[in-house]
Amino acid sequence: MKIAYICSYNPFDKINRSGVPYSIYQQLLKYNDVVWIKPQYKGIFKLWGVLMRIIIAIGRRLGFSLHDRNVITAKIMSCYIQNELSKFEYDAIFSLNTFELVYVKTNRPIYLRIDAIYPSGINYYIFNMPKCFQNWANKLELKALEKITMVFTPSKWIINEVKKYYPRLDKNKFYLLETGANIENSNIRYKIHTYSKDKDLNIIFVGFDVKRKGIDIAYVTTVLLNEKYNIKTTLNIIGGKPDNSILHSKYVNYIGKLDKNIPEQYDTFYKTFENSDLFLFPTKAEYHGIVNCEAAAYALPIFSYNTGGVSSYVINDVNGYTLDLNKNAEDFAHLISSCITDGRMQKFSEGSRMLYETKFNWNIWGKKVNDIINKK
Repeated sequence: MKIAYICSYNPFDKINRSGVPYSIYQQLLKYNDVVWIKPQYKGIFKLWGVLMRIIIAIGRRLGFSLHDRNVITAKIMSCYIQNELSKFEYDAIFSLNTFELVYVKTNRPIYLRIDAIYPSGINYYIFNMPKCFQNWANKLELKALEKITMVFTPSKWIINEVKKYYPRLDKNKFYLLETGANIENSNIRYKIHTYSKDKDLNIIFVGFDVKRKGIDIAYVTTVLLNEKYNIKTTLNIIGGKPDNSILHSKYVNYIGKLDKNIPEQYDTFYKTFENSDLFLFPTKAEYHGIVNCEAAAYALPIFSYNTGGVSSYVINDVNGYTLDLNKNAEDFAHLISSCITDGRMQKFSEGSRMLYETKFNWNIWGKKVNDIINKK
């Protein structure tokens, strides 16, 4: 089967969008002939693209979140894609976004993978957006979703959000299929961990936007585990740089930002997970968190907040726990200590690896998508 892969990100880059465009492209290639089409402004329409960037930049300076999701831009992008599609024969379209497909005309099936719908991000990921911009985006997204053959969703949360915001859509076209870890299976060196209060505990925290990902909660949890629960604990941080009070703490090992496109840094990423015992992910805004899949690949128990699609990846009493958003660092520390004491933590380690092997990896994703697309 020949598939037109519509993606505005470079599918050869392992970093963009947590590696999702790269991983999906690789899986589609395993079973199909794939042609990448990158939506873009061409010719005279470049001027419109420049104007949109200026408007968005001005809005940012004024404290507003703006975007280019309007009818004119949608028609420009759809026109470009339509022209590219006319250059070759294809059997299906696979896209990572709805916006560029709004005005594309085709009699071929269209498959989509999204980790959220636009209204779900308002006042969750996106703040201070004028109502008119919200309405434009929502109407265009709904128009695109109505023509999609099937939507692969990585969490139950998205399906519930669709029911809430787009009740007239056919819910049968939304198929829950968990995301995979953005790591090479052949390089994973994992171990089933053993835990006791007498053993050192290495916690890993990952996130570029450390504030949103909950670095403050993660750090205080680490301090409490050391000073109140007498568990020698180190917080290993991959990603953005925290405040100096955290950065220079004796309980913290700051590794920094790692680029998975650079082999040496990719190896550091692997080794840090391999040498960790637990993944702490106290984010309060998350569509689902691919890093949860990476933690599962290394058999790490996961403790997080119950927000967005996280609960599809951190399953209570199987591979860890999600806490209510009103819980604090003391709640995390107490729960972690209790799970070590009563033996649950080792069970969570085994549960994480089991979930990775059966759900949270791209090979499983690719096989299921291929079977659906080719109706096997």
